[in-house]
Amino acid sequence: MIEDIKDFLGQRTKKKDSIIDKFQSYLKDEEKRFGWEEGAKKRLENAPVFVRPMAKMAIETEAKKKGYKMVTEEFVNEVMDGIMPKNIRESLMKKREEGEL
Repeated sequence: MIEDIKDFLGQRTKKKDSIIDKFQSYLKDEEKRFGWEEGAKKRLENAPVFVRPMAKMAIETEAKKKGYKMVTEEFVNEVMDGIMPKNIRESLMKKREEGEL
């Protein structure tokens, strides 16, 4: 399947680097269930350390429900915004920036 995709992309006269980057990210990704774009990984890493496992599980659960194979930064933002009320999220981020977490 991957070879078919590479062949298809190779035949295009105008390549989209973003598509190639996403496939390369997916193939390099250590996650077995979902591919994670680099921006999505970084976004998750910005969450407080004690929130990350719960957030990752929630993100992958929602991705599975929607039939996604790739977790994007936009999707992480969408799920994270739904997990935690904005005022609590902002308070945690402020504490993290100030070195309290």
